[in-house]
Amino acid sequence: MRPKGNGLVELVDEKPGKERGFFCMDLVSFMWNDASVKGWDEWHGRFVQTQAGQCAYRDRCLRYKRTMEKQKRKGIQFELFD
Repeated sequence: MRPKGNGLVELVDEKPGKERGFFCMDLVSFMWNDASVKGWDEWHGRFVQTQAGQCAYRDRCLRYKRTMEKQKRKGIQFELFD
């Protein structure tokens, strides 16, 4: 029988909670070529902003454009209640 964690003792082989990370190679490419983005704070801020749907490069990003077109066709609100 396998031991179960009780919250007081950490079991090394327990499955961690599912993390929902965010990463966009297009965003990295845009920031790499943007002279105004210099340090970690700017990079991190842009990632947080983009994850919230407010990408600073949305006017020139083809992936953003395709995603928004797809969401308009699907209807975002309807998926919340299915």
